[in-house]
Amino acid sequence: MARHIAVSRIAESERVKSFLKRCLVTLPGDERPSSSGAVPEKAPDPEHLPRFVVAVDGSNVPIPVRNGYPGAEIGFISVALVLLDLQRIAGLSRQRFPNPSDVVKTTTTDAGEFVLPGNNVQLTDGLGPAQSFRWQLHNVLTEIRAAADGESLLDTYHALLAYKSHDRTERCPYEDCAKPDGSLERGTGAYRCPCRLGRPLYSTDALRIHEAFSPTRSSGEAYGETMQVVERLILVNFLRTIEQKDWLDSLGRIAFMFDGPLAVFGHPAWLKDAIQRELTRINDRVRTVTGRDLLIVGVEKTGEFMEHFLRLDMTPQDSPGNVEPGTLFRLTDQYIKRHIILSKSDRPYGFQTYFGRKFLYKTRSGARIVGMTPFFNDYHSDTTTAHVDQFPRLSDALALLDSVVSSRYPDAVVPIVEANSQAAIARGVGIRVLERLVRELLANDNR
Repeated sequence: MARHIAVSRIAESERVKSFLKRCLVTLPGDERPSSSGAVPEKAPDPEHLPRFVVAVDGSNVPIPVRNGYPGAEIGFISVALVLLDLQRIAGLSRQRFPNPSDVVKTTTTDAGEFVLPGNNVQLTDGLGPAQSFRWQLHNVLTEIRAAADGESLLDTYHALLAYKSHDRTERCPYEDCAKPDGSLERGTGAYRCPCRLGRPLYSTDALRIHEAFSPTRSSGEAYGETMQVVERLILVNFLRTIEQKDWLDSLGRIAFMFDGPLAVFGHPAWLKDAIQRELTRINDRVRTVTGRDLLIVGVEKTGEFMEHFLRLDMTPQDSPGNVEPGTLFRLTDQYIKRHIILSKSDRPYGFQTYFGRKFLYKTRSGARIVGMTPFFNDYHSDTTTAHVDQFPRLSDALALLDSVVSSRYPDAVVPIVEANSQAAIARGVGIRVLERLVRELLANDNR
């Protein structure tokens, strides 16, 4: 009975009632999307379908550490890059019983993993937990690259950092920095603060991910921000590597698929502008060589936009099927704010975080996809309108989605499913294996 006392008190509270009465409830009307900016239409015919699809996905999970300190943990992060040969897959699909060894050859995967120290964990050279996290973040980016002889993710990051204007409001990671204004001194790689204390700084400090590191609780937010940065750096790193090898003509036959939105969230959100500018630069070169834009597609499996799409697809009898297969919705900012994200802002939805724009597409097989194409110029990013040519290679993107829809999972695409399977850290047995690994390695190191 005691557990219901608080509920009863809250339900009868005049303060609560007064607040709820002030909340404005706006129920969606029966108007079709076409009346406010999203025009349902049949997908246009493709022009240049790619032969290969490169998909990127990541996963992260905190693991507790038994080192004598309460709440001690480390963060495991896994990132996968998957290459699918669509031409070979199409050939095998015409066979009734394809050879399993030939099926395996259609997919090439490359996955990597790394560890970040968390609360109450420090490195053996005496660095405290927060500084250990910053050092390891910088170190990790030096070790990952798309090609063995290509630039590292740190090199790619430095190229993006060059786009960022120097902001004196950026704070030094040391709260007791001896500089009068306490600002972060910008540098490349590992260097030292110019103040009299001269403590270590890293170029990756500008990402500000260390601000999400917690000395008293789990740093899951910091692990998640690190994972999203690595995922996006891998995309740019891959493109820059192809450019440096003078293989730009090959990009006319390759599509890139991203698990999640084309965006950067949280402390490193400034990367959004830098990534957009670098993609624009590379795309301009690709257009010169191939005559068409890069084909990059982001795919969201969950969230408000998918929930809205599911509602659009419900018939008056509350069953799916209201939207015809092969139907596309091109979304404007007005439509998004009126039907999906409640906002009175004069600024476009996602202007601080997104380097692409969204569309809704029901594939010819019936899968519902929330997709995104990137911004390559100001016209693409003008979301007051939603013309076909504001979505780079939209027809090819839709045909690609039609060709890679998963038959095993609803509203999913094979490249993302495959990348997820390579990157995912299982929440059951997988975590127990990692916990055992941590216990045994720490026990051996401390003997």
